[in-house]
Amino acid sequence: MSNKGKKFRFSRDTFVELLLALKQAEYRFLSFEDVQGAGVQLGGKSCVLRHDVDVSMDFALDMAQLENELGVRATYFVMLRSPLYNLMSRHASERLAQLVSLGHHIGLHFDAGFVLDSEKDLERELVFELGVLSDLVGDSIRAFSFHQPSDKAIRMRVALPGVINTYNPDQLQEYRYISDSNRVWREVDPFDLIASGMKHLHILLHPVWWMCSSENVYDCWDQAINRNFESTQIQLLSTERAFGPARKLVLTRLS
Repeated sequence: MSNKGKKFRFSRDTFVELLLALKQAEYRFLSFEDVQGAGVQLGGKSCVLRHDVDVSMDFALDMAQLENELGVRATYFVMLRSPLYNLMSRHASERLAQLVSLGHHIGLHFDAGFVLDSEKDLERELVFELGVLSDLVGDSIRAFSFHQPSDKAIRMRVALPGVINTYNPDQLQEYRYISDSNRVWREVDPFDLIASGMKHLHILLHPVWWMCSSENVYDCWDQAINRNFESTQIQLLSTERAFGPARKLVLTRLS
């Protein structure tokens, strides 16, 4: 599938088409831990499929289930400082466990801006958050990605022993990186890269852009926030008597 001459459509169907295109082109799906080991030296084509979970653990699980049905494993980078979901809540921790049970890998999506703006030590905070996430997952976390990284954070080329920094070119030299940031492919879309025969791919896909049912990015944000809000209400109704009788609060976007 080539999208030259027409608008690229972000959807569940296109996501499945992309996975099938990668499989048909005989790409092996590797984790960042594989790359850190002997992944590139094993020969053949490979793809490191990465998902930064900025907005919704529900959308992440939707994507993970589609991948699982096709025998694809990816790495989901989750946040400890997200304003939209709490990994320690009942709902999000259940979703995290489901991602792992589907065979996917977990990485840390780290808000470097919070640390740099507060003049905290970035490496120390990274080690702290990696440890917390390791405890939540019950396994070592071998990779991290920066959330909306500044040039300063990228230039630091943070290198922790045994951990891949997805923005450190020294650690992913063999891999061609592309991202769907805000539903825009900056240079080339993944279908054209696959068709070109590019040997090693590092593809970043955000679940919200593909699992959302609208072509409008603002609607996608609204859908994600509403799903998060609904899960919060469910827990409140089941555990907090002070919340009162069963009812449904509705979020409304101001025009």
